[in-house]
Amino acid sequence: MIPGDSSSPTAQQTIFGWVLCGPMSAAETPVSARAHHCSPDQELQDLLSRFWTQEKIPKSTIAELTEEEEECERHFLTTYSRDATGRYVVRLPLKINPSVLGDSKAKALGCLKNLFQRFSNQSTFQQLYEHFLEEYLKMGHMKEVDASSAQTSVVNYLPHHGVLRENNRTTKLRVVFNGSSPTSNGLSLNDILHAGAKLQIDICDILLWIRTHKVLFSTDIVKMFRQIAVHQDDWNLQRILWIGSEQQLLAYCLTTVTYGLRCAPFLALRALEQLVKEEGHRFPKAIIPMKKGRFVDNIYGGSDTTLEAKDIIQQVKGLCEAGGFPLHEWSSNYPDLLPDQKEGGPTDIEIDPTFCKFLGLVWRPFSDTLHFFSTVPGNITFTKRAIASDIAKLYDPLELISPIIIRAKIILQELWLLKTGWDELIP
Repeated sequence: MIPGDSSSPTAQQTIFGWVLCGPMSAAETPVSARAHHCSPDQELQDLLSRFWTQEKIPKSTIAELTEEEEECERHFLTTYSRDATGRYVVRLPLKINPSVLGDSKAKALGCLKNLFQRFSNQSTFQQLYEHFLEEYLKMGHMKEVDASSAQTSVVNYLPHHGVLRENNRTTKLRVVFNGSSPTSNGLSLNDILHAGAKLQIDICDILLWIRTHKVLFSTDIVKMFRQIAVHQDDWNLQRILWIGSEQQLLAYCLTTVTYGLRCAPFLALRALEQLVKEEGHRFPKAIIPMKKGRFVDNIYGGSDTTLEAKDIIQQVKGLCEAGGFPLHEWSSNYPDLLPDQKEGGPTDIEIDPTFCKFLGLVWRPFSDTLHFFSTVPGNITFTKRAIASDIAKLYDPLELISPIIIRAKIILQELWLLKTGWDELIP
């Protein structure tokens, strides 16, 4: 036995070995650790932001370009070209030399392995993904890299993932390429690309203009971004990885403007603007719809007579074809004005008499009416988060249903006055 002092334990040997027994003072400052985790509800935040800001009127329709935007504009004008078919060919608007990028292959390969793990549990998702990339390759929008060829330029690999779009009539899955994925030194391709000026027309301006016409029509540009080619010298900055049928690792170069790059919206819309400048004299009636009724890949137009509207439709179609932009998914409240369905070809016009999307709203061409839908789930738990989320989904940029919207906003005010938590039941 080894005795201790009055404040210490005694050590005693037993058949089990040495044991300690007796008093022991506690540490004056107990050691503790705290962990905090913040998990913002970004989707709800975005919905609420859009809900409160949709009423704001733009201060000016003409904004001065910043120095960086002017540089991007000069880059486009001095580097774009058109091929023998009239299709636009652009260069990526780089701020600095891409040699500053670190290694990107390891990150892209890791994302690819995670993707194939998901495939093992979701066969339908895999089939849609493979079909998308097969079509990409078949259309010439990506080309396989020859492993034996000498490498003379900077290579950057883009991780990719699939986004399911159940409500889309044509493409149920879109593969998105991540230009913001950091390389080994923290820089991403998007970090060294110009974003370009905001060329999108305000949605309220389009809605107000288009609703002044008696005869309306709408159409979509087929795969708008991918109708614009990227110069071959920039292909290596848009590489992706894939696993072939024989489990071999393959590399492809994307050869068109790629959604996922911060410059893509500018390049696509700027090419359309340039098309109007260069070919508008041949199709004068298409100029106004292309300038005042264009929203991303949608084109809206109209007139007060079906005869005039039919001429506008033909010229919009001709102008877009001149730049390599085929059109599809046409709709009109006067279907008789649309071209003959027997024409055939990739730009066939289809009449859709049911509901269709119309700048974030729902339009029924047959009756020429806008519709608003709101459904409340039967098993909803009435918390501030659930109520705010459902209210924020009401989208009414023209305030056509403002008497309903204002009541919803009053409910939100009352919820805030209750000072309950986001997930507490409303009393």
